[in-house]
Amino acid sequence: MTAWIAFVEGSIDATVTRRVFDTVGLPLSSVTPCGGTPGLEARMPNLAAAARFQRVFVLRDLDRLDCVPTLLRSMQPNAPSGLVIRVAVRQVEAWLLADRDACARWIGVAAKDIARDVESLADAKDHLVSLAAKSKHRGFKNGFVPQASAASARVGPRYTAEVERFVRTRWDPERAARHSESLSRALRALRSAT
Repeated sequence: MTAWIAFVEGSIDATVTRRVFDTVGLPLSSVTPCGGTPGLEARMPNLAAAARFQRVFVLRDLDRLDCVPTLLRSMQPNAPSGLVIRVAVRQVEAWLLADRDACARWIGVAAKDIARDVESLADAKDHLVSLAAKSKHRGFKNGFVPQASAASARVGPRYTAEVERFVRTRWDPERAARHSESLSRALRALRSAT
């Protein structure tokens, strides 16, 4: 089986992608964070060309856009069969929140505090940070939530490291897919692409 290559927006997306590929049992040779949406979109023509010879997976967030099919068509209107593009609704953090019990234990809050419909959240990252602000684990909260002195920061200095550790050690994409349609579709798309 030929190994895939993946291109994503950022570091957390790369860790999530590795975990998703492990879950579906597909070989993944590399994951490249592209420095956000603009960097990923700039690479799309080259990724489409590469997908004629190599299996390519692309993951991006829907963010504030309205329609996944419209976004997919705009990213690659004539995508070759070797290119699989998946969109996390609205952010990949929603996929993490969808594994409610594991996420609640990790953060140190009650599962009932996590939004029921994580894909309807306007900003899943903000929801995750606001949950962490209620955490009973003081050390976790201090590194995860931005300090008052860092007025422009959306997250604390250990946010990325903590999220990536959660993804590697506690997050179960199969459990999360029961509460996230976009993750469920991503798993199905990869399984059917084998």
